[in-house]
Amino acid sequence: MDRPASIKRRLSDELRFLAAVAEYAEILRGSYWAKESSIDDVLALAVPSASGERGQQFVTMVKDTAALLR
Repeated sequence: MDRPASIKRRLSDELRFLAAVAEYAEILRGSYWAKESSIDDVLALAVPSASGERGQQFVTMVKDTAALLR
């Protein structure tokens, strides 16, 4: 198949948050799989899906990373 898979329903906030964490890690390590991703993409996923203290700590860490890269 040469087309992206489509998801028919909305992903849970927890799954979206975990995807943001994984994408952040891939960006930091310079992964081939994250070459088209950005810290802003991570924030777009993480901010609306973060919950609890740990979620907010992650969002703060990503924002700090974004500030360092600018």
